[in-house]
Amino acid sequence: MKREKSLEDMTSKERVKKVFEHQIPDKVAVFEQLIVSKVASKILGRYAYTGGGEFARDMLEGQMEDRQDQIVKRHIEDTVELHQKLDLDIVPVGLVPPKNIDKQNLPQKIAENTYRYQDSEDKNNFSISRFSPESGQFFTVDSSSRNKGLAAIEELGKGLKETIKEPIKFKEDQWEAVDAIVEELGKEKAICISQAMGIPIQSAWLEAVLLRPDLVELHLDNALHYALTYVEEAARHGIDFINGGGDLADTKGPVYSPKIFREMVLPRFQKLVAHCHQLGLPYIFRTDGNVWPIAGDLFINSGVDGFGEIQPTAGMDLASLKEKFPNLILWGNLDCGDTLINGSEERIEKEVKECFNKGKPGGNYIFGSSNSIHWGVPAENFLLMRKAAERYRNY
Repeated sequence: MKREKSLEDMTSKERVKKVFEHQIPDKVAVFEQLIVSKVASKILGRYAYTGGGEFARDMLEGQMEDRQDQIVKRHIEDTVELHQKLDLDIVPVGLVPPKNIDKQNLPQKIAENTYRYQDSEDKNNFSISRFSPESGQFFTVDSSSRNKGLAAIEELGKGLKETIKEPIKFKEDQWEAVDAIVEELGKEKAICISQAMGIPIQSAWLEAVLLRPDLVELHLDNALHYALTYVEEAARHGIDFINGGGDLADTKGPVYSPKIFREMVLPRFQKLVAHCHQLGLPYIFRTDGNVWPIAGDLFINSGVDGFGEIQPTAGMDLASLKEKFPNLILWGNLDCGDTLINGSEERIEKEVKECFNKGKPGGNYIFGSSNSIHWGVPAENFLLMRKAAERYRNY
């Protein structure tokens, strides 16, 4: 790879473009796919609406209280200011709920931070989600699928056969935050949007993999049907690349066999990635966990441009990945499960330096955490990480 002679005035967007072109820029690009509202609030010195479970709760409450416009406006302002203040090269964006939703179609608040989602056509189909102030997560605590197991998947399958025939339609106001952030930062910084597709990591779905693979494939076909339109809209709204993939592994390996990945999941991703490339959108597959058992299919046969998150505590070593897959763009790898939560300044500095020592040679590297700046990360530690990165990122 050749480094260009004059790189003094390179913008973040130009820097990221060089990475996707497999050229060496002036310095390593820096990116976080999520900085939760709690951490952003500390950095900005005010309550911030940037992302995570807290933001999901805030947006839902805003819909219920006719404050959605206010929260979306603040989300745009806070996202822009945060990424400018931290001088990050890539800005993640996402859809917001469409406006003027009938409140009867919103979930019911049944307790503090607890909400019941009810299928209007099937009263037996429900889920209950709760925001936890202790963990910062907004997660499902009960659902009909949990109670019914495989039977719930079989019921869902009846509807999936019809939905796959219907065209996917987005309301233009769902792209309000995307359009505003692209307008504000899109000339200077790269803009990405998240996309996830895969077999849900739930016991009922994993049981269906063995007993009703036809329903799993129907689910994946529906997910692909949605994703193809979603990335088309993303390209139309000025997105630079897709931060895609979907969790499929833990620290021991994939939660289903390499054979299942190859036969069920891989073909859908091949179609999606090819479609992204036709649209001019690079595609990064991001997931936690140990994915070495499926590395060949995931990093070569799928056609993806990159691999993100890269959990070091799951054996995903940057140096080994660069050696085995030299054309793969790598993003992440600084441990956010322990180092960024409990690490001393010296430990954070040491591990940041190790990431750059392994990631920089030959280019194809974007620095970041191994998942996100989540609820458990002290803002002070994130800022230490960010300052350390400045000391080592120049080529």
